Amino acid sequence: MPAFVRPYLLLILGSAILLSFFIVNNEGDSAQADQVEPSHSREALSERPPASAGSPDPSSNTGTVPQEQGQQAAPQDTPTTTPTTTPTPTAVPTSTPTPTPTPQPTPVVTDLDRTTNVLILGSDQRPDQPNWRTDVIILLMMNPDLGEAAIVSFPRDMYIDPIPGHLSNRINVIDYLGEMDAPGGGGPRLLIRILEDRLGITIDNYIRFRFEGFIDLIDVLGGLTIHVDCYLHEIYPEEGIFLNLPPGEHTLSGEQTLSYVRSRRSGGGDLERARRQQRVVWALRKQLSEQNLLPKALDLYDALRYSVDTDVSKWDTFKYARFGLSLGEADVKGLVLRPPDAMTAGWRHDMSVFIVNWDYIADELQRIFDRPPLIDTNTSFSPELPQPNDGGGSAPVSRAECP
Repeated sequence: MPAFVRPYLLLILGSAILLSFFIVNNEGDSAQADQVEPSHSREALSERPPASAGSPDPSSNTGTVPQEQGQQAAPQDTPTTTPTTTPTPTAVPTSTPTPTPTPQPTPVVTDLDRTTNVLILGSDQRPDQPNWRTDVIILLMMNPDLGEAAIVSFPRDMYIDPIPGHLSNRINVIDYLGEMDAPGGGGPRLLIRILEDRLGITIDNYIRFRFEGFIDLIDVLGGLTIHVDCYLHEIYPEEGIFLNLPPGEHTLSGEQTLSYVRSRRSGGGDLERARRQQRVVWALRKQLSEQNLLPKALDLYDALRYSVDTDVSKWDTFKYARFGLSLGEADVKGLVLRPPDAMTAGWRHDMSVFIVNWDYIADELQRIFDRPPLIDTNTSFSPELPQPNDGGGSAPVSRAECP
C-alpha cells in the first residue's frame, strides 16, 4: 500500500469515535439511627411492716416527750412530709457513628486479565470428505496494554478426557465432533469450552480455516519467505508432501508452505511441526505488513471467503489487524507445549497420545509475557523428545539434521 494512502485509510476505518463516559456513583445518605440512653428508673419504695400496738409509728415524725406529773401533753403538730419527686433524667440523643467498612483486598490483576484471546484452527476439511482432523491448533493472545502478543501451539495428539457428549479422544477430532453436534461453529465452541475449563482463561473468538484457502492466500502473496534452520527432506506422495529444503531462506509456494506446516515425520515429530507453524505465522504477518495489499484485495477476498469461518466482527477484525501490524519482533512471544513438563507420551484406548498436565500449562500461560521473544526461542527441537507413535504405514523417506 503506498505510504501516502495508509494514514487516510486508517483514518477512515478508525473514525468510529469511542465516546468517553462518566459513571457517577451517588452514594445514598446513610440513615443514622439515634440511640437513646436507657432511662434511670425511680427508686422503689420499700414496703414497711405494720406497727404493733403501743409502738411508735415509724412513719410519723412524732417523738415521745417526757411529761411532768399532772401536766397534759401539748398536742404536737405533725409536719406534713412533701414527697420528693425523683426527676426523670432527660435522654440525650447520641448519633450512632457510621461503622468503618472493612477494607476489601484489592484483586490482583494479571496480564491475562487484559488479553484478548483468539483460537486459530486449521483443518484438512474438504467438500468430498465426510470428516476431518485439525492439524493446526494455536492460541493467539494479544495484550494491548503491554503492546505484546503470544502464540501458544497445542500438539494435535493431546488426549482430552472427557469430551462433553463424546468418548475421550485426541484434541484434533474435537472440532469435527462439535460441528456434527451443532453445525455452524459448534466445533470451535466445543474446543473453546474445554480449553477454558482446563486453563482458567477466557477465549474471545475463533478463526477456522481450511487448507485449500491457506494455499490460495500464500499464492496471492507471491509465496512466503521462510528461514529453514534444519535440513528438511520429506517425500510423502500419499499425503501430498514434497519437501527438500536445506538450511537457509526459501520462498515457498502455497503447496510447499502447507507441506512445511503439516509435515511431522522428521526429527521432532508433532512438536517440530508446531514450531514451524509458529514461524509461518510470524513470516506471514511480516510479509503482510511489507506488501502493498490494495491491488490484491479482491484476490485475497476470493481466497478466504469460502475457506475461513470466524465469529470475529468486522470492527474487531480491523482492531486485531492493526494491533498485529504494530508489533515488532521483540513483542511476540512463543510457546510450544512439549514433554516432559506439559505432557508425557502414553497410550489410551489403543491410541498413542500425549497425557496432558493442565495445571502446568495454566501456570505457564500466566507467565507467557515474561518469556523471551519467539524469534529468539523458536529453534529446532531435539529428535530425542518422546513422541506419540501412530504405528503402521511405510517407512518414511526423511532426515532432519541441524547444521
